[in-house]
Amino acid sequence: MAGALLRRSGFRWIALAATLAWAALLFIAFFPGVMSSDSLGQYAQGLGGQYSELYPPFVSWLYGLSGRASGSLWPVLLAQLAALGGGMLLLALRAPEDRRPGVLAALLLFLALPPVWSLAVTLWKDVMMAAALLGAVAAVDRRSPALALLALAVACLARYNGLIAALPLALAAGAQLAQWAIGPPASLGPSARNGDQPGLGEARRNRDDRLAPTGAGAWLRVRLVGWRRLAAIAASGALVALVPSGVNWLFRPQYVCMSCQIPAHDLAGLYVERKDLLAGSIIGRELSSEELEQVYHPHVLIPLFFHSELKTLDFHGLGTRRRELYSEWASGVASHPLIYARNRLRLFRRLLGADTEGVFYPFHVGDDPNPWGFRVRDHTLLHRFFRWAQETCRDGLFFRGWFWLASAAALAMVAARREGWRSLPATVAASGFFYCAAFLLIGPAGDFRYHCWTMVSVCASLLLLLRGSERSTAERG
Repeated sequence: MAGALLRRSGFRWIALAATLAWAALLFIAFFPGVMSSDSLGQYAQGLGGQYSELYPPFVSWLYGLSGRASGSLWPVLLAQLAALGGGMLLLALRAPEDRRPGVLAALLLFLALPPVWSLAVTLWKDVMMAAALLGAVAAVDRRSPALALLALAVACLARYNGLIAALPLALAAGAQLAQWAIGPPASLGPSARNGDQPGLGEARRNRDDRLAPTGAGAWLRVRLVGWRRLAAIAASGALVALVPSGVNWLFRPQYVCMSCQIPAHDLAGLYVERKDLLAGSIIGRELSSEELEQVYHPHVLIPLFFHSELKTLDFHGLGTRRRELYSEWASGVASHPLIYARNRLRLFRRLLGADTEGVFYPFHVGDDPNPWGFRVRDHTLLHRFFRWAQETCRDGLFFRGWFWLASAAALAMVAARREGWRSLPATVAASGFFYCAAFLLIGPAGDFRYHCWTMVSVCASLLLLLRGSERSTAERG
């Protein structure tokens, strides 16, 4: 009986009601949104109109826009919940009748997962990026490549390393854009475009056969269309990569060398182990060996630059010595590759939760102290229920980054085998995998929030696989 209900219009109403209820309950329980010091710093910059590259200026601008319009950040919370829940709902609603039970189960699993909603209620740029990427997936799924590219640009504006996750999806959107602009490649040969399509008469097929180019003309047209398609795909990738830099430039942010953090932290780890190398180095000019040991943490770089009581490395001054820092980092890595590799692997393992310790910073609780009086209403029974669920699951499987990384790899391979490596489920899973894997080299800390997109991509890829591609749906029909 339940299966028959899902095969009729009840599926859409159940999926819609579940998504709306999810968003409403979380909005009420965590109003006006969970905010860390990062969130509040971006809000302050947005209100004041003075931007720094310490935070993505676009996100700060959005926060300031929300503050001026409502006096709070609850519109951002509402938008995040709507984008995450609505994006997955749009993917689910295209399920054929015989696939609806499995698709509905995947949607409900996504909504119920504690790590999903724990991050969804937090006003972090990682969550905004994941929401934009999911919107791009829904746009590609509905063959709206221009909208997908816009969403991908927003994702790259939300986080500096968002390009790693956006590029595979940009290539998929570019392929659709090329097909929309020049027509499918099957139209280049006799009867190829419509020979297999029902509803086309024999007279129309014969007409296309007579008009289709043959010989050298057909060969030349195939080559030209192939180059145009390649150019459209390349242009899409370049657009997503370059537009965010241009948009951020419009805000005239104060220069901060964000890319200097990782090599400085890598060098600090090297000098903690090899104290004899510290003298004369960039770090050695500011910190002694004892001072460095006090602020260096192998799993997070923030204490190295920001600490209320201890002497730290001058973060804002690194930009003026960027070339020297990069040169010293390259020399240190080349001279001591094992120490570098061990430190990077140690941080990455902590990020993945692949150890016996508890998960590192699985979620943020409440709002950090702020002059605007923002405070989550933690006295309500609904909020207490969600907090109980968070604490119960905080060190469980779903808060382990290795689970999501392995799931992304497995889904990418399964999707590539079943539907082709260029299929949307394979592309989405690969995007999540590469984004997470890149943190082996550029990971700044072991925070679970860096898995936000990988986790969302796994859920979206699973739903798409359960739903089936348009091709497999047509074959079943």
